[in-house]
Amino acid sequence: MVAVRLAEDERGRVPFALIGVLLLLGSVAVATVQLDDSRIDQNVALAGDRAEAAAETTLRDAVRDAGARAAANPVITPAETTYGEVLDQDRPYRSYLELLIAIELRERLDGTTQRVGNATATVALQPIEDPASARAAIEATTVSATDRGLVAVTVEDVPIAIQRDESTVARRHRTLSVNVTTPVLTLHERTTTFDDRLSGETLEVGSLSRGLTGGLYGLGWTRGYGQYLGLPIEDVIANGHVELVTNLAMLDVQRSVFGNSDREGERRLAEAAVAAAEEQAVGAIAGGFRDAALPYNESTQFAEPSVDPPEDRSTTVGVNDTADRALADLLDGESNGDATPVGDDAGSEPWEYALREYAETAASIDARLRTERVRHERTLVDRERPTGSGWTRVGVVDTEPVIEAVREGDARLPESEAGWYREREHTRVVELTEIETVRYRHENGTIRNGADRYSREVDVGLAIGSRPLPRSWIPERSIGTTDGDRYQALVDRAETRLLAERGGVDEIARTVAATGELTGDATVSPDDEATETISRAAYAALIPDREAIRDVQTRAPVTHALTGASPIADLRERIRADAERYRSIPAEYGSLEERAVVSAEGLYLDHVLRRLGERSSGASGVRESVTEKIGASHDAGLDALLDVGMNYARPEPATIDAQRPAPDLDLTVDAGPGYLSREAETETTVPPPRDPYHPIGVRTSTIASLPTDHVTQKIANFVTGLFGEEREERAPLPMAARTLRSVDAIDEERAADGGLAQPRSELRDAVGSGLEDVNDAAVDALEAETSLDEEAATSVVTEALDRWSDDATRVIAYDDGRATAAVAEVAGSRDGVSRTDADRAQTMMRDAVAENFSDDSTHVALDTVESTSEPARRIVESAVQEGVEQANEQIVNATQDRIRRATGLSVLPTRGVPVTPVPGWWYATANVWHVEVHGTYASFAVRAEQGGPSGGSQLSYVRDGGGVHVDVDGDGRPERLGASSRIQFYASTTVAVVVPTGGGGVGNEGTGFVDVSPGWNATRRGPDCPQTPGGVGQSSPNSCSNPWHEAG
Repeated sequence: MVAVRLAEDERGRVPFALIGVLLLLGSVAVATVQLDDSRIDQNVALAGDRAEAAAETTLRDAVRDAGARAAANPVITPAETTYGEVLDQDRPYRSYLELLIAIELRERLDGTTQRVGNATATVALQPIEDPASARAAIEATTVSATDRGLVAVTVEDVPIAIQRDESTVARRHRTLSVNVTTPVLTLHERTTTFDDRLSGETLEVGSLSRGLTGGLYGLGWTRGYGQYLGLPIEDVIANGHVELVTNLAMLDVQRSVFGNSDREGERRLAEAAVAAAEEQAVGAIAGGFRDAALPYNESTQFAEPSVDPPEDRSTTVGVNDTADRALADLLDGESNGDATPVGDDAGSEPWEYALREYAETAASIDARLRTERVRHERTLVDRERPTGSGWTRVGVVDTEPVIEAVREGDARLPESEAGWYREREHTRVVELTEIETVRYRHENGTIRNGADRYSREVDVGLAIGSRPLPRSWIPERSIGTTDGDRYQALVDRAETRLLAERGGVDEIARTVAATGELTGDATVSPDDEATETISRAAYAALIPDREAIRDVQTRAPVTHALTGASPIADLRERIRADAERYRSIPAEYGSLEERAVVSAEGLYLDHVLRRLGERSSGASGVRESVTEKIGASHDAGLDALLDVGMNYARPEPATIDAQRPAPDLDLTVDAGPGYLSREAETETTVPPPRDPYHPIGVRTSTIASLPTDHVTQKIANFVTGLFGEEREERAPLPMAARTLRSVDAIDEERAADGGLAQPRSELRDAVGSGLEDVNDAAVDALEAETSLDEEAATSVVTEALDRWSDDATRVIAYDDGRATAAVAEVAGSRDGVSRTDADRAQTMMRDAVAENFSDDSTHVALDTVESTSEPARRIVESAVQEGVEQANEQIVNATQDRIRRATGLSVLPTRGVPVTPVPGWWYATANVWHVEVHGTYASFAVRAEQGGPSGGSQLSYVRDGGGVHVDVDGDGRPERLGASSRIQFYASTTVAVVVPTGGGGVGNEGTGFVDVSPGWNATRRGPDCPQTPGGVGQSSPNSCSNPWHEAG
């Protein structure tokens, strides 16, 4: 083999330069081929991306235009058509919007392509040709509100076809998702909320029923009090008032939902409210119209009200005289005097005994004698037995101890018992001889007895223990020390009974030594003098408690006469919660006297709570009779209605903050009509729902004008029963006295002209006669509780009553406690009458007076009172009317003041229903109105200044009842999808107005028991009620449209 060097071998050699050129050209050729394929792939991808982006942009525009179209003509009620049934019945508006978006998107995408190089991308949605494809399009489109002013829209499974050189090279299926700034859902949801708040009997904040309740309570209570005070008000609540308040409440609902209310409605309401205020004088301001932000001007200003609204529609309910009556109960007790709680360990009720007996018991002790015996070993001293042999000891027949001597000495004491204090100890050593009789038997069977004598010493320990007498009504605490003189005096008496009466310590020691044991128990009470001292101390401690409890008060609405809520129950809870203030129980008693005082305080609390319980239960009978009917007239119940009405606050306007980038929404309300009238509306922007068209129908009924209703009869029977059954109707003496004082303010000339002189004289005689019996009761109580005799007590009563000028004011002074306080004050100035004695006398006098007032012997014939009050009321009302007609403000005000002072002019009101005596003989006068409103807006629009079609500045949402037609399948013929249902509403409330007793009561006189507006039967009828002509008072008392009566 020949070796060849490469550098020297030139065979087949190619120049390196040529090789380099070839390599370069080859690489260029390869690179050129790869670059063309990549560029083609990028064109396809880019064309697809651009088509997807363009589709999203198109979707945004489609959402805006479809949203504007949906809002302008929304489907609220789907049609029963082929395409109407395609919409989701549970969410017709949203599925309708989704359908419009699908249609709009298809129209905008038709023929739209995106070209990049030789690649073309086309979005090709399936056409909507029939209900099935329409349903599929809705299902593929999802609309949701991400926040206020923003709508999120998703379209699923959008196909994108990409072609190159007229050949399809790729297909995509994408989900398009966009967020669009448009309030199309916000307007619908807000309007739906508005619609929901208008109907039903909900009392939620912002609801029509709540606004109706709050406005009518303010207006009704002001007009009711004005009528009660004598102003010429025929109807407290009539349909005209309901119309005004309904419109005010409607504007409030609009503001609470949309942030604004209809401007035209505000203007027309302002005019109507001022016109009503000028015409009827009372109630518009209290009804909420002055502070309703209505557009008043100089010609639409409210005149000052002729009567102030009752801003504080509550009353103070206090314990008052109940504190004195309860203390009198404790002083007197209910036992017959044959038994005392000292010997009563059965847990008796705390009002069975008197304070003195309880003080004695709490200051008593139990004492107990216990003994201990220790016998020492005995020693045989002598033994006697039969003589001779053959005798056998059989056994001991008997043992007889014979005491030889007793001496003092050490002995073991009985063990101490838990809860007992060791008071006395004695030890003795007893020497005794035990004689045993022994039986013997002889071998021949003879039986004889012998005797053994033993000597034995026995140690005897005696102890006397004590404890305060336990009873269930005495707080269980230990005594800090028993060393006090009063306690040791009781122990001394116990020792006497337990030891001395048994012969003394030595004798007891003999008995114990001989028999084994001896026990004894005794209950020891303080003597009469000590008991009296302790009882007085207990009473003195109760005086500040009585004063504090008497001042316990609670504020309660006067409507408590019609509700289940009891202010008396609240008083009881307040006293229970503050019990430690009235009875401070120490960790341990310092003495038996302190124990008696603390126990008396607890017993007094029990008496107060018992008395309050009787007041509360006594007030429930008539209230239940009234609310049995009233409470059933409204779903919320009377308690809830009263709570809303008496504490109503108008709702705050809504603020609609949107999420960025959407701007905050400023909505405008355009209602047609803006003001809802009971009268027929002839000018509407759209065809009205009916002809004639009454925007609202109103029906108002009142309970007190229904003479056949069993409630009225039940209440009348109850009031009659207050004065006794099966006898002449009589009025309590204080009521008669107040009537007399009222009519005494009328001068003689007017009294003579008005037929008042003779009945007033008869009433004065009757009041004077009743006062004599009351004075006698006061003298008896004063004599019993002090050292004064009958003559001295009579002198005290006479002197005390001289500060009042006539019998009527003296009776009233007795009724409010001023007279008994004056008697006690004069009695306290007499010798031998302490301050505590005078206070006790005052307590018992107040109780005696109260019992006297409730006794029929002091009552005045009802005819005598009414024959005086009726002409007096006519005289005063005539003066009021004259003052009003003359428009003399000073005369009117002065006359009204006189009526305010004359609230006892009439025993029974001429209007309204007398309700529950709470407390004593007081009763309120009440009336109740049930109000129903039904109506329809011809059109209702809400506009936003953003989100319009194609970026327009305004979006309008309109509910006008029109049909909704859309060409869904593109055949040029619109299909009916549903209707833009009008906003209709029904609201109701029950208004209870309560005024004090006297005056003319409260109620409607002009419209009767039922007031029905002309449009009522056209807009709202009960399911079983035939259509009847509208008007005032058309419904009979037992009409099916009358909520106060059962059918038939």
